[in-house]
Amino acid sequence: MPRTSLGRWTVGLTVFALIFFALLRPLLTIVPSLVLRGSQVPIATLLVLVAGSLFIAAPIVGALAVTRSRERSIAVYLATLFGLLASYFFLGNLLTTPH
Repeated sequence: MPRTSLGRWTVGLTVFALIFFALLRPLLTIVPSLVLRGSQVPIATLLVLVAGSLFIAAPIVGALAVTRSRERSIAVYLATLFGLLASYFFLGNLLTTPH
């Protein structure tokens, strides 16, 4: 288990992002085309961006936990690695052209 506050944040962000992604699919089947008032952005797009930003924030906090707080927990290393892989996938899908 992580000993520092940043380590706990890293693991917490990763677990929350995984739960959020697991709940995102059923949620998007229920409300696929709702749009916020006064904008043209669907709620589904905002939910995916929030989930992706959680996966981007987790490895950043994990790197800070390892370097600044000297965190040595295997959970923090795994959460950071998983967050880096998920961030790579998320940013790759966001920045490349659609198929």
